[in-house]
Amino acid sequence: MGDSKENEKGSKRNKKEREEKWLRHWQHMSLLSWAPGKCPVGDCEQWHFPSSLLVHLLNHHSHDVHTMVSIIYDNHFIRLTFDPLNYQKGVPKALAILLYGGIENNTRSLPGRRLLSYANEGLLNHRHCFEHHLVLILMICKTTWHSLLKDKELADEPEDINETDATIYVIWLVAPVFGRHIYYTLTIFDSLYMQSRSIVRKTRNFALSQNPSDFLASSSNYMLIRNKEAMELFKAGGKPGIQLELIVNEKPGGKFMKTSSPPHLLETFNSAETRMPRIKVDLNRKANEKLLLNRKPLSKPKLAVPLATHPDLGSY
Repeated sequence: MGDSKENEKGSKRNKKEREEKWLRHWQHMSLLSWAPGKCPVGDCEQWHFPSSLLVHLLNHHSHDVHTMVSIIYDNHFIRLTFDPLNYQKGVPKALAILLYGGIENNTRSLPGRRLLSYANEGLLNHRHCFEHHLVLILMICKTTWHSLLKDKELADEPEDINETDATIYVIWLVAPVFGRHIYYTLTIFDSLYMQSRSIVRKTRNFALSQNPSDFLASSSNYMLIRNKEAMELFKAGGKPGIQLELIVNEKPGGKFMKTSSPPHLLETFNSAETRMPRIKVDLNRKANEKLLLNRKPLSKPKLAVPLATHPDLGSY
């Protein structure tokens, strides 16, 4: 009798643990967004879900000589050098495609394994090891200070000033919606370490517009560099180029966001740029092909999963 009671208590305890684990799983996944977004790289018109973004970037944009591809870990840094003269006005470009792997040498800390991001799909052969990494894109765009104006009509009016004086460079970090806020420290400096400037910001949702004129006036999650400052950093020292250092950190405190509708999710679905693919629903009907309105269907509707080759999303 005693053994049976102990077994019964053990089974109840295991059931409770499974229920708590399922609840945590549901809470984590409810923070993520499945909304598709346009590829952040300015001259690319393809649309992708968060799970297919990485394979698209690796296949189509990783071969650019001005784009670094690297793994990055929490509280670790990467450094790169960029030439501001290489960028065309109004076209966002990727400075780096980064694979965030959580804590170094700890595979259990990978974002996908912690249910903080969707697993990356379509990775073949040697790339399959990046299935649970979070893709981050360090972006840069050459534009003018008119992009800071909220009045777009006024911003589009020609100004009787030297365009060189109006030029600015915007650098920001893009990522799919994550279960925690991702913070990053961005530092620019010259090759002699005589001049430097740092900021701490949060990543920008990739499903939103990555055109600086659409977010400079309403957001502060970017670094803005005036043309004069860029040229001083570029020419200082023996080596031409602006030095850049990036450090990535998850939200301090190690706690998950508890709200069921985080602000960054609401931004995703309220964005005018978000284009959701259509989902077809098949309902069981009788032989006469009429669906009775006075009762519910006997079976649950089957949802057709949208493919990456949807006309609105393009293909890879």
